Amino acid sequence: MKEITKISRVVWTDHVEKTMCEICKTRYPGENWDAQKYGDVRRTTISYERGTRWTFYQTKTISYDICPKCFEVVLMPFLATFGAEPTITEEDG
Repeated sequence: MKEITKISRVVWTDHVEKTMCEICKTRYPGENWDAQKYGDVRRTTISYERGTRWTFYQTKTISYDICPKCFEVVLMPFLATFGAEPTITEEDG
């Protein structure tokens, strides 16, 4: 027979209080930028990952926090000067 005792565990996680755009320096609450209501999505991802994922896992990720406005007004035109074209993916649910 097993005697079971309930124990309390404390789990620490990172919670993003604010995110600052590295171009315009505007601070936004949380990490969903300027989302106005529940369900709004405002996320940008600009990152580079390098390393090894074979038998052991060792990678390094370099990323930038850039707000959606700067992404569209600053970064996209800058990349277009080099002839870069974005990959656009749409989701319907």
